[in-house]
Amino acid sequence: AKKLGITDVPAEVVTFISHATQNRLRTVIEKVTVITQHRMESYKDDEWYEQATDVRSQLKFFEQLERLEKQRKDEQEREILLKAAKSRSRQEDPEQARLKQKAKEMQQQELAQMRQRDANLTALAAIGPRKKRKLDSPGLLSAGGEVGVC
Repeated sequence: AKKLGITDVPAEVVTFISHATQNRLRTVIEKVTVITQHRMESYKDDEWYEQATDVRSQLKFFEQLERLEKQRKDEQEREILLKAAKSRSRQEDPEQARLKQKAKEMQQQELAQMRQRDANLTALAAIGPRKKRKLDSPGLLSAGGEVGVC
């Protein structure tokens, strides 16, 4: 009101504006409440509900397909590299030398992975079976160093 040059605002105008604001806020809150209730409803249990597509299982299927395709391509590349490494052709072209080098690197990687896996298994065997702590038992120390009471 001061920006528009109005200095004296009657009490009835203030009451009217506050009542209108209150009504507007009430309707907005009611609409938001209805929206949240709709979002919380689960139609899966409804007898009239029929699921048309299951996106989660479709995504898992496509991920599995991609994994299998990648595995197949890796196997093909590995076979090609192994054939190139085993070939004993008299003329050595640069492509053949590159393939042999790549095959050697791949074999070294596989050997390193096998060693790492064996070392991990040996370390796990040396440690022994894992024991899970019971979180429900009284007497466990809390983050503050005090004895927790459940």
